[in-house]
Amino acid sequence: MTQTTQYPFSSWVTRISIVVGKVERISLVPTWRDEDNLVRVYDPGFGKGKELLEELISINGKKGADLEIVGKEITIRGIGSRYLD
Repeated sequence: MTQTTQYPFSSWVTRISIVVGKVERISLVPTWRDEDNLVRVYDPGFGKGKELLEELISINGKKGADLEIVGKEITIRGIGSRYLD
């Protein structure tokens, strides 16, 4: 049985910065894959990017991660300097 992907759909590019075994930063960028399977990158402060951010916030819930827009990325506050085991 083959599973087919239904377009369009949203996704997130995730960047995790690790310095000397410590997680320094986690950030997300909202993206959208259109009917032609082309990826569109959006600014989370405007239009479609803001719509995708609001969707993330609703999924995240009140007890989820503390999110903040920094430039054109969404960062998770309070992540810096956590050691990896």
